[in-house]
Amino acid sequence: MKTLTILINSSPYSMETTKTAMEVAQTANDKGYNVKVYLYVDGTWLPHIKRGIEGPFKDMLENALNSGIEITSCARCAEMREAVDEDILDGIPLVGLFTLTNYIDESNTVLTFR
Repeated sequence: MKTLTILINSSPYSMETTKTAMEVAQTANDKGYNVKVYLYVDGTWLPHIKRGIEGPFKDMLENALNSGIEITSCARCAEMREAVDEDILDGIPLVGLFTLTNYIDESNTVLTFR
């Protein structure tokens, strides 16, 4: 099985890039790819649900997780944006950059959305 890693750097609230990246992830998953998504820099805002306020991406992320897409978020980037574990949608762990380097090493293709 081919593996696709998607690196999302952009804020979900500034342009359509994040939505497009998640649509590509879902389409690749539907076609049989093993898909891994790494949220980096402003991409860490995507699963942010601080104080129980759910953003417009909650359903999209839950559908992706339920279909087998692995989504992780950079712990340091999230921390700099004051998005701690309890602020992040369940199922999306905060991880280090070594996770991204492992994803890249395991992947046939890496796409970056910024």
